[in-house]
Amino acid sequence: MTMQGWRPSACKALGVTAGLVAGCLAGPAAQAGWSAGVTVDPEATVAQVDLPAYPGAQRYRDPDGDGGAVDLKLWGGALSLRVVALKYTSRDSLPQVTDFYRQALARLGPVLDCTAGSPQRGSRTASGLNCQEDHPAPGRVLLKAGSPAQQTVVGVEPGPAGTVRFDLVRIESPGFTPP
Repeated sequence: MTMQGWRPSACKALGVTAGLVAGCLAGPAAQAGWSAGVTVDPEATVAQVDLPAYPGAQRYRDPDGDGGAVDLKLWGGALSLRVVALKYTSRDSLPQVTDFYRQALARLGPVLDCTAGSPQRGSRTASGLNCQEDHPAPGRVLLKAGSPAQQTVVGVEPGPAGTVRFDLVRIESPGFTPP
């Protein structure tokens, strides 16, 4: 996953594409005895990403009106994918927000720091989680924990007017086997 800060428009495009694919598969899927589908819910919570809310943080809303949250589910046969993503902003410093979520992620397992220049960039956890596909822009922090099939990702970056923007993302893909 490349995470340079997810964008709701990208999630909408993914949702539309997933809907088209699911629609194309619906007839053959029903005949074969399995189901396929997609749901996109613009309401998501920190509980769904398995992380605590940052004290005093506010939900970030894009100028184009996107609400800063999405719960996307896509399934077909034995395969499924769920992505829950939330965007927030805080007046605290980037190191404060990063440290808070580094500690929160630690309860999910070893925390990988996928930030550019981090010595962990080439690391792999015992479960197979790694940073190989992650390329955050300079100045952005990218942390992750879990496994390739069930990972939680936190992206933190400087925001406008001295604020900090951060994204909380949970990716669940049961049955995924890392390369």
